[in-house]
Amino acid sequence: MGQGKGCTPQRIFGTFEQTLFLGMTIQDFSASVGWDNQYTTLAINLIQDDCPGHRWYFRVYEDDDIHWKWKYEEFSDGDPGYNTADVGSPVLFKIGETRVLDDDGLPTDEVVSKGFEFAGIIQSVNVKNDSNGRDVYTVNLISPGVLLDGAAVILSKFAEQLPIDIATNDFVSNVFNIYGFLESIYDPETGEFRCPDFGGFGAPCGGYGNSRLTDTGIPWFLAKQALQVLVGGRYNGGYGECVFSRPPGMLVFKGGVNSYGSLPDGRYILDIDDIPIPDDLATLNNYRVGGGILSINEFLSSVISDAGANYYVDMLPTFDPSNSLKITNIIKIRVVKREPTDPGEPLDDIANFISSKESDAGVQVITSSSSGAEYIPEYTSSVIIGGNTQRMFIANATPNYELSR
Repeated sequence: MGQGKGCTPQRIFGTFEQTLFLGMTIQDFSASVGWDNQYTTLAINLIQDDCPGHRWYFRVYEDDDIHWKWKYEEFSDGDPGYNTADVGSPVLFKIGETRVLDDDGLPTDEVVSKGFEFAGIIQSVNVKNDSNGRDVYTVNLISPGVLLDGAAVILSKFAEQLPIDIATNDFVSNVFNIYGFLESIYDPETGEFRCPDFGGFGAPCGGYGNSRLTDTGIPWFLAKQALQVLVGGRYNGGYGECVFSRPPGMLVFKGGVNSYGSLPDGRYILDIDDIPIPDDLATLNNYRVGGGILSINEFLSSVISDAGANYYVDMLPTFDPSNSLKITNIIKIRVVKREPTDPGEPLDDIANFISSKESDAGVQVITSSSSGAEYIPEYTSSVIIGGNTQRMFIANATPNYELSR
């Protein structure tokens, strides 16, 4: 790829066709998957190619419900250049999609293989100049789990609505009052609070005891439902006059510039549907989550660990006509249950995956690989011991007249 000179003959080698990300050509990339509190990362090297030619890229259609489309088009003046996407903003990276070709050798709309995609947050951008090239951009992406470290849930003690942020004249963002929400929740049968606030009795926003809070915390199944409401993207206050999540109930950070993979909306819905709740009624009511204020990551990781599972944080940019920016970001918690393996069971899932991807649609995808096995002494089940059981016995004394007989 050139730096403005010597554009012929074509000097692109490898299995992938020329692709743009953030307005520049992808030179190479590497990814590392992170589990639990570790983050998945993607490092991408970008160069400025001033030579004309076809490139794959995300094209923005302002007036179309499908706001972004993966297109293969000619750039007569070479790469547009870095689009100034800011650190902390969301992006969607894609490369390697293959399609059926027409008679002219150009891709049709029929997809054979979707290639590689990763959605995340820009962690850093570095520009390097050396003997290997000038203005080589290294863009490091990170999974949106980092946002969950900066967002908090309130699980006890504070039953009031969120305070106002004087800088924005709006409710504070990225704080979700699970305890206050559950305390004040109304009775759906009567449309009223279960415990009316009168004479100073009850929680500040109405109700009392509806969260079922004890010294060991709130039942997980209630806390999960509350968080799904408060960070589900459709929260409008509701349930009385108090607000327990800044409407419309989303995580809030920086938006992007809406071009070449930079996503426009800096807000995120959190999807925790995959995190299990206990199956039996006794455990359902007695498995609790405690603490005053925790980060969302701390809150969820303890529950998933108790369930004998691991998780990773995924991000799903979703086309959404109801969003003025047309794209809504969803942070999805993917849960994988840990299970003991049979000593005779072959551990060949990774090897089979590599084998299946050695060639895709007639294109060599994997040029080198290695795999192996490692023993990891992870817990596959948990025993949870609750508080002391209390029993009450009532004894009636025998009347004296009976004793005298």
